[in-house]
Formats: sequence, C-alpha cells, structure tokens
Amino acid sequence: SSKHIEVEKLSAVEAVAKYAPVSSEQRVEGESSRLIVLCSWMPPGHDWTADFRKPQSSIHAPGESGLGIVDEYILIGECDDGSCGHNFFTWGNPNAYESEDGSESSVPIAPYAEDGYTRFELEDLSQLQISRFDCKRSSESKTVSFRRGV
Repeated sequence: SSKHIEVEKLSAVEAVAKYAPVSSEQRVEGESSRLIVLCSWMPPGHDWTADFRKPQSSIHAPGESGLGIVDEYILIGECDDGSCGHNFFTWGNPNAYESEDGSESSVPIAPYAEDGYTRFELEDLSQLQISRFDCKRSSESKTVSFRRGV
C-alpha cells in the first residue's frame, strides 16, 4: 500500500501564522509550546527570517512590538556570502550591508541580533551536508541555528 503525504502550500508568513503557539491567554495552564522553523535553501536575495522574528501580536496587528514568535529558526544552505537568503538581512554578514543612501556609514547590528536572537554554527550537521558545489577541498553548505533569548 502506498501512503500519500499531503503537502501544504503556504508562504513563510502563512506557515508561521498557522503553526504559531497559542497566545499565553489561550494556553492551557502548565502547557508550553515552542515554535522552531526549519528552512532549507532560501531563495537568493530573499529574507524570510524577518517574518520568523516578528512578534506574535504583529501577525494580526502589524507594527506591534514584543518577542519574536519563533523561538528558534534553523537555516540550511550557503551562508554569509553564498546563494541562500540575503547576505546581510538573513545572515548578518557586515560585508554585504549597503546603506540606503549609498554612504559608507557604519554597519548596523545584524538584524537577528537586534531582534534578540543568537547565532550558532551547527558544525556537526554541516559536516554531513553536501551541495552542488561541494568537493574534497570545499564545503559550502552549512546548518546555522538562530535562537531567541540565549
């Protein structure tokens, strides 16, 4: 017998909103939940992580402040100067920062750090990965965790 897995077609924003833990007012006493996002090979030049770090209240009330809805997000792919996500907004690479007016102003804090997340290189997992450009001399694909409040 074959089993079919139903795949939901949701944007990053829709998925976070759908699977976000219930608010503290709606949570059953003593129950806790965490939201961890696993994102593999984000398209080049795009940054979904800003949506991962938005406060839960901002899903329905844009502009609200508070803790990010996602407790941790794990990114898989080429990082910092590769072809996954945005090299500054996703990864915080200061060499990829461009000021809005094109001036040589100082580089701001990485967006993930500004939002209260800490970056952790998951070297053990990265060593197990391969990508289309990997070879004996080079391994481009990485696994990186961004955790809130660490």
